[in-house]
Amino acid sequence: MFAAANQTHFSLHIDGLEDDFQVLAFNGTEAISHAYAIDLELVSERPSLDLERLLHKPAFLQLGDAGRGLHGLSPPANPAKRPLGSEVLA
Repeated sequence: MFAAANQTHFSLHIDGLEDDFQVLAFNGTEAISHAYAIDLELVSERPSLDLERLLHKPAFLQLGDAGRGLHGLSPPANPAKRPLGSEVLA
């Protein structure tokens, strides 16, 4: 069965933060002897969100409804993309 097109398929969960981000897009890379990295494009309805408070917090990128996903930490946002709230999980 296919998932509805108007439902969220990906979500980001950060410890200590209630569902404030929506995932617009993500791109992952991995290499031998290196940690994987996931670049995320995120949006939030809270423009005054303190991104510094989210540094190095455990995070989980959920892929679909089955509870599968990727665990990581949230490093600093890229200031060039701050309007989108970009974060990187590594």
